Amino acid sequence: MASGDRRPLLKLLRMPTLVIHGESDPLVPIAAGRDTAAHVPGARFIAIPGMGHDFPEALLPRLIDDIAEHCFRAAA
Repeated sequence: MASGDRRPLLKLLRMPTLVIHGESDPLVPIAAGRDTAAHVPGARFIAIPGMGHDFPEALLPRLIDDIAEHCFRAAA
């Protein structure tokens, strides 16, 4: 909040972008993650059920798969 609204700067990004957000994040509402992705041209948004504001070990295989898929798409 101290940095102000960064959405105008997000529209300038020109790289493959993946926004991953936990549906149970107690610090940042999921709407903020969706909004971030909506302001980056071509960004993909993935909501992870049950995930909060951390990367729990049980979800690491899922997160790794999502990130790897994103990287493969970006390289294609």
